Amino acid sequence: MKTIPRLLICTAVLAAMAGCAELRRADIYADPVSSDGVTAEAQSRLSGDPMTARATLVVRVDNGTAVLSGMVSDEATRQRAISILNGTPGVFAVEDRTIRQ
Repeated sequence: MKTIPRLLICTAVLAAMAGCAELRRADIYADPVSSDGVTAEAQSRLSGDPMTARATLVVRVDNGTAVLSGMVSDEATRQRAISILNGTPGVFAVEDRTIRQ
């Protein structure tokens, strides 16, 4: 008779451990985003915007920090590019290294 309660307890503990392990794995890999993927998305957004598409801009994203470089014709274009990057998923900070023509 003692075997059944022990078996039930062991089963419950194992099920809980497996569920927690699966939850942790799901949290880590729920949205796998590489720096290359974020860079591609950021560059695509800059190229797709009518204002920033005219500028010669390059962006590189590393660990959530976007480094923006290139030439802009005016301050409005620079600010628009920074705004686009700040709105890009996976970008948490923008370092502006642009030069005004």
